[in-house]
Amino acid sequence: MSTRDSYAAGTPCWIDLMTADVDAATGFYTSLFDWTAQDSHGEDGTRIYTNFLREGQVVAGMSGQPPEMAEAGMPPVWSTYVATEDLDATVATVEQAGGSVLMPTMDVMDAGRMAIVGDPGGAAISLWQAGSHQGADVCNETNTWAGTSC
Repeated sequence: MSTRDSYAAGTPCWIDLMTADVDAATGFYTSLFDWTAQDSHGEDGTRIYTNFLREGQVVAGMSGQPPEMAEAGMPPVWSTYVATEDLDATVATVEQAGGSVLMPTMDVMDAGRMAIVGDPGGAAISLWQAGSHQGADVCNETNTWAGTSC
């Protein structure tokens, strides 16, 4: 099994879904891929994130889409995260190369730091600087994402 505990900078390390209907997506992906869903909740009991697991190992994630995005017609979207050792430096390099910052750097509790950037043509990619969460525990296996870096 292709288990991972780290990812080299510049390689895909994580995928997650942002959707307006978390319950429907949970039912779909757990049925399709035989995943289990593990929800994380805020202090007020609101679901804030869902991790998908395959045989007890984290393979992907999902969050709810803010209502204003859904109202604006943004469809659900899967995002790929690329590992970086220095998020601030990577974001600066994107800007110097003519790209744009679509979502500024932010801390994700102790899990890590993230940003979403775009190339000059508008294609977006997410960046991840690991904290306690390195990325997918397993990949390149049946019912997980696949990539040459895995």
